[in-house]
Amino acid sequence: MKNVTEPERYFIISDFEEGWGMEEVQCEEQLYDYCVEALFIPEDKIEELNMNDSYSLEVTLNNIELEDLGEDWYVNLMKISKDS
Repeated sequence: MKNVTEPERYFIISDFEEGWGMEEVQCEEQLYDYCVEALFIPEDKIEELNMNDSYSLEVTLNNIELEDLGEDWYVNLMKISKDS
């Protein structure tokens, strides 16, 4: 039986798009809006969002399928989380 590698589901983002006020996050809804509106992550793919002690956004995804791996939003998420 072939071992299939699980797609990445956990990302840490520390560089944010300007104008989103991410340096002063007030609530989880603000994190959610940023992920959906700035990063274009589909709502049904977001499992959990947290802001950690170093003010980085932790994104945990669910239901990641093979076709998601080539989607622009997923490729961008991989890129910005590696650059952080």
